[in-house]
Amino acid sequence: MRERAFTLIELIVVIMVIAILSALLFPVFQRARAQGTHAVCATQLKQLGLATGLYASEYDDGLMPAQYRSDTDQTPVYDRRWPQLLLPYTRNFKMFRCPSDTFKHPDTSLNDPSSLMRDADALAYRWAERTNYGYNALNLSPAYYSGSEWYVAPVQQSQVTNPSGTILFAETAWEISGGRTTGGGNYIVLPPCRFSFEGGASLDTLGSVSPVYNQASLSPGWSLDFHDKKLVYGGAWAFHGGTMNQAMLDGAVVRRSLPASTVGCDMKPRWQGRIIDRGAYLWDAN
Repeated sequence: MRERAFTLIELIVVIMVIAILSALLFPVFQRARAQGTHAVCATQLKQLGLATGLYASEYDDGLMPAQYRSDTDQTPVYDRRWPQLLLPYTRNFKMFRCPSDTFKHPDTSLNDPSSLMRDADALAYRWAERTNYGYNALNLSPAYYSGSEWYVAPVQQSQVTNPSGTILFAETAWEISGGRTTGGGNYIVLPPCRFSFEGGASLDTLGSVSPVYNQASLSPGWSLDFHDKKLVYGGAWAFHGGTMNQAMLDGAVVRRSLPASTVGCDMKPRWQGRIIDRGAYLWDAN
């Protein structure tokens, strides 16, 4: 009996068909994967919103401070950032990292040779700094200067007149390089229209300037020209096809484009611009 084998032409046709099907299906798989990671990030934000409510219920309705000390003793031993304060309610370190941020995060292993991250306090402190969910701290945990020291004074949930229109958390990136995120996220997201210039003077729209929240690492502030810039949008970043997840103070999680996050604000570069409609502005606790 003579065995029949595939001819070379038949093999080429089969390979071409497989290649065409792969080219057609690959974008579908990519979109499905992106939708899956978006859903995970949104769910995590929902859990963090619930954890915030549990924290407030135990602290006389007060929201958590962005960190304990805004000016002095900023060490892993004495200071705590807000993710560390919510950890007892989440019990999961992974809850604070959006899986859509697939690029390099800092080494948080205890064997990190590039730093002194070799004890539990330092490890947790660094991890909390690089969460992908930035806290709207300037509005919800403002810092005030009194005498010779800074004080953090978180607002009470009941003081916020429009919780459904007030951002609690927004997705963040630490740094952008070549259009990609690197270094994890940032535990603070800075709002647009942070300053307004009138009559040659710079006016602080929020009434306070904290040395912690004005870190040089968070420049250059909000800008719609985000390509290859370091931490534009005050640290916020659109991981999901030009949109980002945001947790509102009432517990809802929404997906907004970056321009939609500046409504009510005549946005200028470097956090500048006038708030023209406080009812529509999403970052103000009042």
